[in-house]
Amino acid sequence: MSFLKKIPELVYACILMVLSVFFVTAMNTGAKLSSPYHDPIEIVFYRGCVALAVMTLWMMATNNYKLLKTNRPFTHLGRSVVGNIGVCMVFWAYALLPMASATTIILTSGVMVTLLSAVFLKEKVGPWRWGAVVFGLCGCLIATDMHGSDFNPVGTMVAMVAMVTTSLVAIFLRHMGKTEHAFTTVFYFVLAGVLSSGIYMIFKGHAPDPAAYLILLATGLFSLFSLLLKTESYKFAEVSLLSPLQYTALVWSVAFGWMFWGDVPSVMVLSGAGLVVASNAVIVWRESVHRRRHSPESAPISLVTDAPDADEPLAEKDIAKCA
Repeated sequence: MSFLKKIPELVYACILMVLSVFFVTAMNTGAKLSSPYHDPIEIVFYRGCVALAVMTLWMMATNNYKLLKTNRPFTHLGRSVVGNIGVCMVFWAYALLPMASATTIILTSGVMVTLLSAVFLKEKVGPWRWGAVVFGLCGCLIATDMHGSDFNPVGTMVAMVAMVTTSLVAIFLRHMGKTEHAFTTVFYFVLAGVLSSGIYMIFKGHAPDPAAYLILLATGLFSLFSLLLKTESYKFAEVSLLSPLQYTALVWSVAFGWMFWGDVPSVMVLSGAGLVVASNAVIVWRESVHRRRHSPESAPISLVTDAPDADEPLAEKDIAKCA
């Protein structure tokens, strides 16, 4: 792998981020493929079991048990409750909607974070970002294609709930990032998901369907690959340079949707997706400008050794800690 050392750091970081987004989309595709055999809570359970097993084996192999230590157990609990509800909603949304439609609505979470930060964190949001919020939410509504023949009101509502819970998780991570290691946050999130969905499994769950064995295994592994790649990418490039690459999820979603289900997104979905991407790009740009103005000497933050200040504008690196 010595050839990797010859790749410029920015190019290397971009490759990692694109691969990370690919694996996120692959995970959601796996959840959609599993939906005929298992409901969303069962998929969360089996996905969590795979991820938890891999993380535990890594911790045992490296003797790195200190990562389990935390002084914020109740914050982890709140984040885990909201996060696991969000994952269920995401998987349910993908089961009900075409890949491109669900992805577009859920990607509006980047816009919703700005709105929630202004409401709950009392952050100052200027006219540029307020305008981006309005246009992003309009893009989300356009992408639902309410007057189209394939409009699914239940699936649309589920995707919007998934979008809001994803945004709330980002608010949690904003405060947790100052003291908590990424592995710690993810471990307790996955553990809480396995325990809570495990209770459901005792009374309502089913053993893995043989037709879904490999899909469920791949779904769990894809979630871990995505986390590790995204975390690694931020060691080599700034957030503002990498964040726009998350919208490659739309490309992968269209490709997977066509490949497995023959879905072709409508003009309304593509138009809404364009507005959502543009709105998020404006927010990233304005936060980058804000950071340069207020922290001219700040250096890129490493997810491993550093943490963001609680009053910094929300960065994609915070969301990178989410499984």
